[in-house]
This record gives sequence, C-alpha cells and structure tokens, in this order.
Amino acid sequence: MTLKMTTSQTPPSTPATLDAAQQKAMNEVLLDAVKKKNAARVASCLEHGAQPDCTHVHTRSGYDGRRLTTKTPIAIYAYENYSAEVMETLVRGGMPIDAKSGKGETALNRAVRDRNVGAVKQLLELGASPMAASSDGKTTLDYARAGSNVTDSGNAARSEKIIDMLLGAMPVAREGFNAAARPETPRDPALETADELVVRGKPLIVTRKGAPKPGGCTGGFKL
Repeated sequence: MTLKMTTSQTPPSTPATLDAAQQKAMNEVLLDAVKKKNAARVASCLEHGAQPDCTHVHTRSGYDGRRLTTKTPIAIYAYENYSAEVMETLVRGGMPIDAKSGKGETALNRAVRDRNVGAVKQLLELGASPMAASSDGKTTLDYARAGSNVTDSGNAARSEKIIDMLLGAMPVAREGFNAAARPETPRDPALETADELVVRGKPLIVTRKGAPKPGGCTGGFKL
C-alpha cells in the first residue's frame, strides 16, 4: 500500500547544520538578545542552533595602548544584563549555570556579592551551586558574610537573607539534627518529686521526700 502525501502534510524537519560563520552569527544574535532582555528571541536563537555555552568577547584598549580582550561566559553575561525570564530560558536551553569567568566567579558569586536577593533566589532554584568558590578561594558564603558586616543596615539585611538562602540550598551534613531539640537537664536522683513555681521572677523548687509526717511536713524551698 502506497501512502500519498497531501498538501496538509509536511515531511519531518531535520536539524539545521551551521557552518562556522553561521554559528558565529547565530551566537552573536543570541548575545544581543540577552543584552536586550528579549526572552522570545533568546528562545528562537537556541531553537535555531545558537550555542547555550557561548562566550561574550569584549575587546578594548588598555592604558598602554594594547588591546585587551575579556571573555565572559553567557551565564555571567546574562546576569550582568539580568532578566529572570531570559535567565530561565537560557538554563532550559542547556546553558551551564555554573560557568566561571576568568576570575573563577559564577553568576551566583556575582549575585551574592551584589546582594541581589531576587537573582540569588532564582539562580539557586535553577540549580546553581550554593558552594561555588572563585579562583581566590572565596565561596558564596564568604561574599555573603562580608556583605553582612557593613554599616548600611539595608545592605546588611539583604546579605543576612542571602546567607539563609544559601544555607537552605546546601546539602545537609548531619541527618536528623534538630536544633530545637535540646537534651534534658538531669535531675537529682535523690529528689522523688519537684514542683516548679516562680516567685518574683525567680524559679522556686518545692521538693518533697516521701510522704509528710503527722503534725508536720518535709521538704524545702530553693530559690
């Protein structure tokens, strides 16, 4: 039996193969879309072959006249031109979220250092490593702790919040640990019963040893 293709049917499409020049052009359009915070175009570029791990290259003149080139992973470039929608689109499209800059920083390192609470929250939700360290050995917690020890109360509060967010995203090292559960203070085994009262803001312990004798009572009061 032979099937005929009608006008409403189309053959399955095959992925386009880009040559070097086409790939470079597609990546440049992707980077422009990231800079312009155009999430729809970012998605379209990724769909048509743009590389989700491409690098933004910036060349400038140094003080001595030499040409200086800076290469920035797209994850950090996206943070520098932050858009939550663009960042999510890139990650869904395969962008390595923990890609590092020449200084060994990740996008999360930068966000923590900048006290960008919203970006930190999203990057952690998208899978960024909360324990990432830069080339100088400083971790996200180091950046957050340094930011919390400033005189500006607003900046300090943001860094304090970020510390809690980072800790909440880190793996648990002590399973079953409950900070609220404290060991009970052992009581004197010689005390059979104890009633705790409060007198003028101080604890008063009424202790009774055995049953009271006729005509009197046993026990004592301790403040």
